[in-house]
Amino acid sequence: MKIQTGKAIKVRLFAGGCLLLILSLGFNALLTYGSLEKLYVESVVSSYQVVGKDLERKLEQSLRFGKNIQKFIGMNPLLQETRNRLASRANARAASASSTGNRPRREQDWITVSVALPDATILYSADENLVGTKVPSKAWLPYGGKDSGVGAPTPMNYVKYQHAYLITLPVFDRDKTWAATIVMGFSEEQAEILLRHLTQANLVMISIIMACSLLFLAMMLHLLISESAASDIRKFPKIKIYVLLFVIVGSAQVLFSGLNTNDYRNYFLRITREKVDTLVGFLKQDIEYLFSKGIQLDRLVKMDVLMGEIIAASPELNDLTVNDHQGRPLYQATKQGVMDFQKTRGEDPQSVPEPVLVADSTYHLRTELTRNGLTEGTISGTISQEVVSAKTRAVILDSTTVMAISLLFLVEILILIFPFIERHILGDDHAAVRYQTMRPAAFLFLFGVDICISFLPLYMERLYEPLFGLSKDIVIGIPISVRMFFTGVSILTAGLWCDRRGWHEPFLSGLVLTGLGFIYAWLAPNALQFIASQALFGMGYGFSLMASQGFIISCTDETNRARGLAQLWAGVYAGSICGGAAGAMLAERIGYGPIFLIGALILFMIVPYTLVFMRGAIKKPEGTAVERETRAFTVGQFLHFAFDRDILSLILFSSIPTAIALVGFLNYFSPIYLNRIGTTQSDIGRVLMVYGICLIYLAPMISKYIDAWPSRKPFIVISGLFGGFAVFAFSFIDGLPGMVLSVFLLGISSSFGLASQSAYVLRLKVARELGRGRALGIYSSANRIGQVLGPLIFGGLIVGIGTGRGIMYLGIGYLTLTLLFLMVAQNDATKAG
Repeated sequence: MKIQTGKAIKVRLFAGGCLLLILSLGFNALLTYGSLEKLYVESVVSSYQVVGKDLERKLEQSLRFGKNIQKFIGMNPLLQETRNRLASRANARAASASSTGNRPRREQDWITVSVALPDATILYSADENLVGTKVPSKAWLPYGGKDSGVGAPTPMNYVKYQHAYLITLPVFDRDKTWAATIVMGFSEEQAEILLRHLTQANLVMISIIMACSLLFLAMMLHLLISESAASDIRKFPKIKIYVLLFVIVGSAQVLFSGLNTNDYRNYFLRITREKVDTLVGFLKQDIEYLFSKGIQLDRLVKMDVLMGEIIAASPELNDLTVNDHQGRPLYQATKQGVMDFQKTRGEDPQSVPEPVLVADSTYHLRTELTRNGLTEGTISGTISQEVVSAKTRAVILDSTTVMAISLLFLVEILILIFPFIERHILGDDHAAVRYQTMRPAAFLFLFGVDICISFLPLYMERLYEPLFGLSKDIVIGIPISVRMFFTGVSILTAGLWCDRRGWHEPFLSGLVLTGLGFIYAWLAPNALQFIASQALFGMGYGFSLMASQGFIISCTDETNRARGLAQLWAGVYAGSICGGAAGAMLAERIGYGPIFLIGALILFMIVPYTLVFMRGAIKKPEGTAVERETRAFTVGQFLHFAFDRDILSLILFSSIPTAIALVGFLNYFSPIYLNRIGTTQSDIGRVLMVYGICLIYLAPMISKYIDAWPSRKPFIVISGLFGGFAVFAFSFIDGLPGMVLSVFLLGISSSFGLASQSAYVLRLKVARELGRGRALGIYSSANRIGQVLGPLIFGGLIVGIGTGRGIMYLGIGYLTLTLLFLMVAQNDATKAG
């Protein structure tokens, strides 16, 4: 077959590679920005807390000596001093982050320090306009008594309010009763200075990486594609081109993520050094103030206790030591305890350790103590390398997650552009449409649909208003329930529609309805209309989801149907993972509402893709098939299908138990359990990603064996055994490792089960008599019974008999039902006639 010249092919492939790099690196940068944004904001908050803790210590010390917080003489100078310190740090940060050379604004205009009473009334403030006002309720935290006096690490008590961040620190009196709260506020612009610097650095980094990648791509294309390969499709190195694009774009993403991680590590170490330097500076001021009162360095009462308080409240500090002018330690505080060597020197001379010398100056700080210009001693502090390493590991884990999601995105984009390469570069304009063509559409479809999955209840909470006398918690959940209900209804209708008119009409109609539902959700002014938008969305979602399976059925036969369905679900789960992650990141920057509009635009983009790349499959079913599949649908036909021995066995003993395990264990139980054992939200998301990754990569490989095997029944049994053991095993191996294992086993279970169950139904004679679209619709609707029952059954058993026994009984029940299916259901190879 004649194709285009080698030069034309190289130009098109180079353009495609450039587009891939822009899309994949842009997606990676978007997720990286979102994951690092919180870390950068917390670093600013943490540096301000160090200054705030010094004010807190001074106030508590004064209260212990009998001062009254409501008649505190000298408060205003303390607040102004604290404000000036914060402003100095902010100016230094802005200057170091600025790459434009412009003089930063006066940070004093953006910073305020106040003291509020327990009723949230501001009694003192560096900004006189705030005195007498109330601290916003969103930022106000009520504190009880001080449980342990001293030694508690400072929590990250901050919130974003309008265009500012507010930090709160409690102040306790000598009775350890909450007496007041320090409230420090700073403009979001201070955090955005760092983020703008990050964005500028990323743009430069992306430009350099892209330039090098495209240069390498051009060289490799020149070597791989010769004129002989361009003139003969059999010699065209399609696989090599695919691998080349994946390696180049994948390596670019790995390099980008690695450089970002290293930049943040260096920044965190720098900000930690600044914090430790500030703490040492405060201690130096206190000691030199005592020098001015005539007190000698070796006569500082309870200096070790004060140093212990500083160490306990500052995880970044590993130790603090005060030495005399000869380098001998006088006072020391570590994570293990405190020591006043003046008390032990006479008792045991061996108890005085030799000075510890830290070779790596990066983690060690030292400052001199002076009296009248003469050196009296030194203060040394060591940064905890363990804390820095832990923070670095956390960032590496986040970056790895971002990179994994970006690579998923890359694979789907590669699959998306290769039909373009085949049809236009290879000149194959009349090629038959293959089932793989649906995978990119399924990816984009679920990317758009699940872009709002992380905040749908939260958005409803913003629009909340009393409805039908129901409680707030129930009202917040109504949009999801309405969406699932109308999805189930539309799935039944879509099956008949596919049989009569073909897959394309419900698919395209579903895309339009789903997109309009999202636009309606974006514009909805109240809760009732938002619920109505989800009904419209659910109808469209069911139409398109069912029609996508109809496309696979129409483009496959019994020899490759399982593979086709596996490819479909791989695209579905890849889109769900990428869409959910991208939507969450975007929502943090631009709010919830615009995300619905973005989702609608993505859904509408699938329409031209369908019309261009799938138009060869847009046709009505052939006459005899239509007559057979669309004749009048009676109750008798439904009962004959539903109560067929094999269909009933599949639904009761396999489909419903599988749905109960997936929705009940995976979507309901696992997030609650992991949250209660202290797992972070990011780690919960990573655990759930394991399931999706199994569906994306394991399912297509397993489906090849399913298609090649005479019967689908053995694979359904294998799926049930893996699913049963996934649930059962958790009763013996709990915690985070046990949950990861169970989720992985559920992923393997679904990799065997999703394609084999549908293929089993479609292979039965009773399904062909009813109509494959109707049969698949009824089966899919029955499957949703298990999805509804899953959370109820898991919740009821756990509450009734406890988590351990409840999970164990559910696992045993799942395995038992799988064995019943093995014994009752007949082999589909003998029933396919």
